[in-house]
Amino acid sequence: MQWEKRVPSGMRYVSRAGDVITWSLEMPVNDDGLFGLLCPYSADHRFAMKVQSSGDSSGSGESDGTGEASILFCPYCGYRGEMDEFYTPEHRRRIDDAVKGVADQLVSDALDRITDVFRRSKSFTVTPGRRPPVRPLYSYTPEPTRRSMTCGTCDETYAVFGIALYCVSCGQLSPAECFTETLDVQRRVMSHLDDLPADIRAQMEANGVFTKIYEDSVKNTFGALEVFLGQVFRSRVTNADHVLRREGNIFQRLRHASGLYERHLGVSLEGLDDQAWPALLDTAALRHLLTHANGIVDEQYLKAVPVSRLQLGQRVHVGRAEAESALNVATSLAQALLAAPDSSTAPV
Repeated sequence: MQWEKRVPSGMRYVSRAGDVITWSLEMPVNDDGLFGLLCPYSADHRFAMKVQSSGDSSGSGESDGTGEASILFCPYCGYRGEMDEFYTPEHRRRIDDAVKGVADQLVSDALDRITDVFRRSKSFTVTPGRRPPVRPLYSYTPEPTRRSMTCGTCDETYAVFGIALYCVSCGQLSPAECFTETLDVQRRVMSHLDDLPADIRAQMEANGVFTKIYEDSVKNTFGALEVFLGQVFRSRVTNADHVLRREGNIFQRLRHASGLYERHLGVSLEGLDDQAWPALLDTAALRHLLTHANGIVDEQYLKAVPVSRLQLGQRVHVGRAEAESALNVATSLAQALLAAPDSSTAPV
């Protein structure tokens, strides 16, 4: 039997040309056919995607110029690198076993050739040894898919295990996709609170965990809206960087942002949703208070929200109703903006 056939399950001999030997090595995938990967920047940044064989030019990711797609992006931090940079320790151990297994057989093959030479000599007596045993490949169970995303730009589908703002294949997610992903996380967090056992829920509530979650949700929601407004503006205004050069954090200031949109795109944010706009202004004021004053009411907040019944120096209360309201009004404005005609030809 040829030694090329004495390989463990999961390996297949392809060809040999001189000193170059080509092998095929199967790597485990999960039940959805997705191959687990790990960002080299952080051990917490794991994800999974479909990976084509090296002979298939339709593989995922950017092309390396040879017809094989080898450039990937971390969906969490956007790190860009070659596919082998994203291999997990389990991948590397399995590959190492495969290489060592081939090396065992190559060394045995070379010794057989030397033995044949000495056999033809009358001066030596040679007793052939046994072939090395087949080295088993390291086996592992890939993590199951718990949540998947599909990029609206390149249609790549991949599994994620956290907040993902980049496509693993093209590195791009649209402003709408990034905004939706961030807000959906806030909704999922609050939804999971409902599943907690009563005793744990009561203890978390007593320790202020719920309040912290709701306050963070308001801040994160408005932060996502700020980023979204900036991304949409930059995507629609050709000279956006020049326009924004002296505007500072204008997308935090909703009235100023509305004026900017109206001047350069012919779209008034205030006019997109008359019902959501006042609530959104209140959310902006609440977010500013939580971020810069630890929630302690100041004169700036009372001026921004004149109908507030809070007193100067009182700490604002943020509950689930306030957090969900922030999510709803931010989503409403974003949807209205995306539905509005792109008037980027308006006078600037």
